[in-house]
Amino acid sequence: GDGQGGLEQKYQKLLAGTPGYISSYRDLANREIVLGSHTHQDPVNGSDLVLSLDASIQFAAEQALAAGIKTDNAESGSVLIMDPTTGGIVAWADYPSYSGNDFNHTDPALFKDNVVSYLYEPGSVMKVVTLSGAINAGAIAPGTVINDPGVLTVGGYRIYDWDRRNHGNIDYTYVLAHSLNVGAMKAMQAEGHDAFYKNLQAFGLTQPSGIDVAGESFVAPPSASQMADSQYATTSFGQGIDVNMVQMLAAVNVVANGGKYAPPHVVERVGTQVNPALLQPQRQVISPQTAAQMTAMMEQVVQNGSGSLARVPGFTKDQTGKTGSSQIPVNGQYTQDVWTSYVGFLPAQHPRFTMLVVVRKPHYPGSDRDWTLNDGYLTAAPIWQKIAQAMVLDWHITPDPS
Repeated sequence: GDGQGGLEQKYQKLLAGTPGYISSYRDLANREIVLGSHTHQDPVNGSDLVLSLDASIQFAAEQALAAGIKTDNAESGSVLIMDPTTGGIVAWADYPSYSGNDFNHTDPALFKDNVVSYLYEPGSVMKVVTLSGAINAGAIAPGTVINDPGVLTVGGYRIYDWDRRNHGNIDYTYVLAHSLNVGAMKAMQAEGHDAFYKNLQAFGLTQPSGIDVAGESFVAPPSASQMADSQYATTSFGQGIDVNMVQMLAAVNVVANGGKYAPPHVVERVGTQVNPALLQPQRQVISPQTAAQMTAMMEQVVQNGSGSLARVPGFTKDQTGKTGSSQIPVNGQYTQDVWTSYVGFLPAQHPRFTMLVVVRKPHYPGSDRDWTLNDGYLTAAPIWQKIAQAMVLDWHITPDPS
């Protein structure tokens, strides 16, 4: 039958081809009248789709994700892995999932693709976008020193760092490594609202990704003039803005791709024809110099910050990362339930892949006493690490020369 979702729905006409037919006059015995007029059309075979997916990496992602979600006592989770230079999707996994051979005994809720059809607030992963834009605009530098008292009042609201500590005088490399909201807000303020909003647009976060899979969910943020000061502030660290995982990974991938936006896609070729998206020049979002600076800052997240549990043996000084956590709103009020995430690429200087892991509603052991344990550091980063290690072995990836 017709494709009901995903690639098969998106490419239904190309996959199905065109049936053939014969039209002719027949007598009462259903015999063709030879001398009568008739028409026919030969069938046209459907096209083959050549995908960017890697079956062995897909399997590794599914296995690590399932194990991690069980360890985290989470509701669900997803993994998305991208080729940094082309935007091709290497693996795309959800857990829990379903068997394609047993639709009739499957919870219909599992048919929803949480990678592309589910919106979430990305949390501190957004700081990669915020700081990249501010550095690119010349508003800040990685070594710019600011004072972080642990709280900032914006639009009448007191907005805190996750740990509510007075961090004193720190630079923006420290801000990213330790995921401090006050630093992100000050970077956004240094850049200015208009420039910050234009960066959201340039990184692909104010419009759908356009990925070639049916069912992408998208909610447009308010226009630049309609956003309140407090919403600009919270958006700088990834709350109050809804994205899907494809949008978020493609945005972070700008850093891995030398500052260029690689359009995310799954289909490499239709038959012998290359996907037209691959033939278009990639747009420059930030300069290569800014991308290199942000790469170095993201390396510090792994070496000295919140990304230590994502370290891959042999790559500790040659991989990047960023944790994320954001509260889940219900009826307009934030709850104690969270989305947690981890994003990164490896090797740092010549990336072979960019990967995003999102965990929904984790209940990490001990979090009933300390809810901050439900953090990307403890829940999502270990899943990322297991998959990355499998990719290093499968793809024979070696560290960049030091």
